[in-house]
Amino acid sequence: MRTLASVAAHGTRPIVFWVGAGASRWLGYPSWKDLCLQIRKKYYLVPGFDNRRAVELLNKQDYPAIFQMCRELDSGSYNRFIVDAFAPRTGTSVYRKFVELLEAITPLFVVTTNVDEALEKNLSSLTTVQKTDLSRCADLLHEKTPFVAKLHGSVSSVRSMVFTTGDYAELLADVNYLNSLKYIFTGCTVVFLAYGIRDQYVIKLLQENASHMDLFGPGPHFAVTNDSVPVPSLRRIRYLIKANSDYSAALSVLVHLAQSAKQPTTMVAVGADAASDEPKSVETQAVPPDKTAYYVTDLLPGDFQEITAAQEGNEIEGSFGLGFTVDELPFRGSTALHDVLVGLICFDYVYLLRRLSRLFTRSWVSPCSVNSSSRMFFVSFMTLPDWGFCFVPRK
Repeated sequence: MRTLASVAAHGTRPIVFWVGAGASRWLGYPSWKDLCLQIRKKYYLVPGFDNRRAVELLNKQDYPAIFQMCRELDSGSYNRFIVDAFAPRTGTSVYRKFVELLEAITPLFVVTTNVDEALEKNLSSLTTVQKTDLSRCADLLHEKTPFVAKLHGSVSSVRSMVFTTGDYAELLADVNYLNSLKYIFTGCTVVFLAYGIRDQYVIKLLQENASHMDLFGPGPHFAVTNDSVPVPSLRRIRYLIKANSDYSAALSVLVHLAQSAKQPTTMVAVGADAASDEPKSVETQAVPPDKTAYYVTDLLPGDFQEITAAQEGNEIEGSFGLGFTVDELPFRGSTALHDVLVGLICFDYVYLLRRLSRLFTRSWVSPCSVNSSSRMFFVSFMTLPDWGFCFVPRK
């Protein structure tokens, strides 16, 4: 996930989302297996239907062959069945969240093997590209024009849909189609989302891309899945499904990407000006989203102190410090130098927060250039009630 976030933060390679049937299932559309079971049930009593062969193909998960059987037996009934199965459906909360997260990513490039038209209708501002015009994607990527590309056709154009073995044969014979996908795999980072990566031609293209890019490595390309990936060069991003049995937890990847692609964040120290007692904030060096920062909160050994206050017979006890008395500390020396060295060696930025219990009389942030790859900042605050720091987006 860090590698993908770094790609999004730098923006050096376009990110293309390859959306599969899992996303359509959030709308209630059937999976390939469920669709095959339904069409087998429909054709079971049709004269000439070989049910035994259909069961064998189901067990082999050769779904295109089952669709081929049905279309050859009765093409009209087959077409009506597919159109009815992928008719428009009412949106669900999960799918609306999915669309909302996609819209937060700019520019948005999507390719999908889904034949339903939910994506292009919900993302109406994007250019829709049909599989016969897939070569347009190269120009759209170059121009940074958002698009949705329909790799396996659309339900509104029955002849364009890819389901049967014959449909796949025609697809693999289309040189422009294959070259367009090769261009995407070579020049972009592809994120497979809600897609099982079972299409053999896709696996072959990924393998070819890995072999041709062996010097610097392919992509990188990613698959958001808990299953094993068929291509070793494909980087897997796993997610938890205990809380969400509908696999919507995979959408957390989109949340992370949208945050990574935003403008760099800025560290702001908030304190009070000693002369005016007015709140004051001082902006420091921005921390890029793909960089790391290390915060040292105690430069001096801390003492634990207790406070007792009494008023009109009511006694209030309080304390501040690290929770240890001086006698309980096994080592009373400061570990600040060690912490600073760890930060400078292992992190991109180091922030040192001076002892708050010293109650400094002025708030400031002073940058100190340590070397060409590290930046160190000293952050101090005036009084305990007035201190704090937050992250705000750089304008």
